Amino acid sequence: MFKEWFIALVSTAFYAGITYFIHRNFKKLRNQQVINSNGIKISDLTIIVPFRNEEKCISQLINCFNEIAELPLVVFIDDHSEDASRELIQEKSDFNFQLIRAEKTGKKNALVEAMTRVETPFVVTLDADVVVPKTYFESICRLEQKDISILPVEMTSKNWISSFYRWEYQLQRVAWASYGFAKQPITGSGANLLFRKSAYEEINSYRNDWHLASGDDHFLIQEAVKQKYSVQLVEQADLTVKTPAPSTFFEGLNQRARWLGKTQFQPNTGANGFAILLLIGQVLIYSSIIFLLLHQYYWLALGVLLVKTDLDGWITTYKFMNQETTFKVWLFELFYPIYLLFLIGFFLFVTPDWKGRKTKKP
Repeated sequence: MFKEWFIALVSTAFYAGITYFIHRNFKKLRNQQVINSNGIKISDLTIIVPFRNEEKCISQLINCFNEIAELPLVVFIDDHSEDASRELIQEKSDFNFQLIRAEKTGKKNALVEAMTRVETPFVVTLDADVVVPKTYFESICRLEQKDISILPVEMTSKNWISSFYRWEYQLQRVAWASYGFAKQPITGSGANLLFRKSAYEEINSYRNDWHLASGDDHFLIQEAVKQKYSVQLVEQADLTVKTPAPSTFFEGLNQRARWLGKTQFQPNTGANGFAILLLIGQVLIYSSIIFLLLHQYYWLALGVLLVKTDLDGWITTYKFMNQETTFKVWLFELFYPIYLLFLIGFFLFVTPDWKGRKTKKP
C-alpha cells in the first residue's frame, strides 16, 4: 500500500512542479506591460498574407479586414493555388491590397518574394485562415518596437477531434511561452508575427534552412535569438488571432509531424532540457496510472488522473475547476498517451504534406 501511494504522490508532485513553473511564468507574461506611447504607426506597417488553396477559409479574414477602418496595405502572395482563392480576394476585398503570384514554390519563398514589395519598416504576417480582432492594429501600434514580436495564436474547434487538438495545442503553446518568458523565446507562429523589415533581411543571411518547405517562423526566431536581435513575447487578448484546429485525426497528426520535424534539431540546450522535462512529466504520471491499475488501485489511479486533468486545466484556462475541466477533457487525458504513440509512429514512418506537397525532414 505504501509503495503505491508513494508512486502516486511522487509522480503527481513532479508534474505539479512543472505545472506551477508554467502557470507562474505564463501569468507573468500575460500581465506584463508592453504598451509604449512611441509605438508603431499604421503607416509603418504592411501586412503579408501567404496562401495556397484557401478558398474555404480566406473569406473570414477578408471580412475582418473589411470591418477595420484604418488598415495597412495588405499583400496577398499566392503560392500557386489551384482553387478560387484569388477570385475571392479580388471580389470581396474593400481595402487597399496587392495580389501577386509567387514565382517559386513554398511558403518561405513566397514570403521572401512578398518582402520585395514592402516599403514600410515593419511587417505583420498573418495566415489566410485566421480571424483578427477589430482593435488588432490599434493594439499593434501601442507595442514597443522590437526586431521581432511573437504574437499569440489560439485555435478554435467545431467537433470532438478539433477540440482535442485545440486542447493539446494550448498545452504546448502555454508551456513554450512560459519557457520563453523565463529564459528566451524559442518559437512562434507565422500566423501572427510582427517584425522589422531590415532585421528580417539581415537574419535571413544567416539562415541555412531554405531547403525545408516549412518552418519559416521557427527558424527565423531561432536565428534572431542566436544573433542577439531583440525578440519579445506578447500575450494580449486584443492581439490574439484565432485559427481552426484540425478537424480530423490524421489532419492533426500531419500538422503536428510537420511541427515536430522543424524542431527536432533544436540548437538550444536549455530548450532541449525543458522538452525532456515535459516528456518525463508525462511519462511518469501515465506510468504511475498504469502501475496503479495493474495493481488494482483503481480509485487511486482515478485520483491521479483527475489531479493531472485539473492541473492541465489550470495552465490552459488559467484557473482551477472551470468549464474547460469537464468530462470531455478527462477523455482527452485518457486518449493523450495513445495519441502520442500514433504521433511518434507517424513522424518516423510517414512523410507529412502541406497543401498537397510533401515536406522534407531536417
